Amino acid sequence: IKLKQYTNNFILGFDNDDAGHSATQSSISLINKNIPNNNTYLIDLQKYKDIDEFLSNNTVYSLLNSCKETIDYNIEDILNNSNVKNINDLISTIEKLRPIICNLRNRIKRDYYINFICEKINIEKKLLCKYLFEDNINQKNKNHIPLKAQRPPLAAAAPRRKAFLFPFQTFHLCPDARRLFHSRH
Repeated sequence: IKLKQYTNNFILGFDNDDAGHSATQSSISLINKNIPNNNTYLIDLQKYKDIDEFLSNNTVYSLLNSCKETIDYNIEDILNNSNVKNINDLISTIEKLRPIICNLRNRIKRDYYINFICEKINIEKKLLCKYLFEDNINQKNKNHIPLKAQRPPLAAAAPRRKAFLFPFQTFHLCPDARRLFHSRH
């Protein structure tokens, strides 16, 4: 994608049919894959079949105001296409929502969307959070390598150099740098 040279802000507007929804999903995936930290919005056509029909009944200003974030689109799409009355479908729906919620770095946004989901599927926030995050932590712990195993061995350091250990790196000072370090501290 050459667009990343110019911007990380995108507004997508596809037709309100199956092909448009498919193009929306593939465009979101393509943008998220190639342009990290993007700001992608979707035009919500509501009941209209395409942008032309929307604009024949509304203004450009209302078109731009109808934009919503891709996360809103993804969450609503998952919730609208699921039956949360059945326990197996409820679990499946939460599993589909897990990567979306767990990848949110902003805690305020994460809390907002968790509350939104709880309201839509009628589940307690505490239970949803426990299911989303504790299972996620357990999954990460399976792949966890102890800190001692991540450090390089000290024996690899040259005998004339002094090593300073930090959690994930080892720094070596040559004799001249050691003199500078000791003269300043």
